[in-house]
Amino acid sequence: MGLITPYYCDGSVVTGAVHVALHAPLMSLIQFLKLWRTANYWLAAYLSIAAAAAAAPCTMLLDRLQSEVPVLRSVLGTILSALALWQTFNEIRRYVKTKNGSPSDDVPRDLDLSPKGPMKLKLGALAVGCASGAMNGLFSIGGPPNMIFVLLTNPDPLCWRSTSATMNVVVHVFTRLPVLLTGSLLNNIDLWAILVLNIGAVCGLVLGNWLSRYVSVAVFRASIDVFLVVSSFMMTPMYILIPLICAAALLLVVKLCWYKYKEHRNHGFPTTIVFTMLLRKWSNEADILKAVLGVLLFLNSPRHVAKVLRLFYRRRNFSALLQQGLQLAQWLDSSVRWALGAEGDTPKRDIELQSEKIGLSMDNRSLDRLESPDEAPSGASETDTIASPGGEISGLKE
Repeated sequence: MGLITPYYCDGSVVTGAVHVALHAPLMSLIQFLKLWRTANYWLAAYLSIAAAAAAAPCTMLLDRLQSEVPVLRSVLGTILSALALWQTFNEIRRYVKTKNGSPSDDVPRDLDLSPKGPMKLKLGALAVGCASGAMNGLFSIGGPPNMIFVLLTNPDPLCWRSTSATMNVVVHVFTRLPVLLTGSLLNNIDLWAILVLNIGAVCGLVLGNWLSRYVSVAVFRASIDVFLVVSSFMMTPMYILIPLICAAALLLVVKLCWYKYKEHRNHGFPTTIVFTMLLRKWSNEADILKAVLGVLLFLNSPRHVAKVLRLFYRRRNFSALLQQGLQLAQWLDSSVRWALGAEGDTPKRDIELQSEKIGLSMDNRSLDRLESPDEAPSGASETDTIASPGGEISGLKE
């Protein structure tokens, strides 16, 4: 506040923090009286106890550490900026997963902090309350830890607003205000500045409560991201912030590349590369190509057969050869799944479905020859022929 309104303050971080601390009690009390019915009091209890325990000593230290507050502000701003960048990356990753068909995380959750609730959530609430109270005591800005907690737990927006108002009443009205009144921090305050701050806070509170009825969960989360990043960056020196942003951008690129690699690490690309090399080298060796294609597609899983076959079908007129390779791959995969007792369609039906995907026509005579192992005739020879549009090609081992 000392940096934003130097006309009312003396430019000191301590004086600005005191001015903010003296307008927060009224705003917190009005918000609590309006929304107290929807508060999660178990969550408010954990947050308030931890925040009050940290806010009282930090407010008393504010008077003794006036010369060290800028250093503390830089250190704390660096930590919060790192957390803000980390949370921004999590939001980007959540958005990418949602676009790829994963379930959305925008559904609000009920946070159970009763005695039967999860211990991990309780410890997290205590840690967030302690961090928020310490920041309130030193800088009168306790929002960033609370924002991170909201983004990680995704509570109901209305419930969180009332819960945070309950915590702010405990911290600002019953903890920080008595400490400020009994200390020597009120010597440099400007009463007119306090009056203007309170009037503006009440008007903004009324406007925010009216706008909250038209804000969705996604917009609520996005606004928290923006406020978290802006408030954290304002507390971080530029010589620390710029390398931090560069490191975060590099990490974001690496993480996104790794995520895409894991999404496509089913060996579809290696299969395509290997078969392309073999196709160029042995374009006239039909039997070798059939065997290689069948083995590669079997190892790669038949769900990627359509991608590989479409690629080479567009490049060369190998429809008959590729059709036979598909038959061999499907036969091997279906036989293995049948032998292991896995559920699924018959080999014949698998080939029909796969053929429909890639747009290849296969006659009934070809499909009837690929029956499951228990239906194979006892007098079948080791080698047989497979019908294709280009003629009979022998030498395929079943």
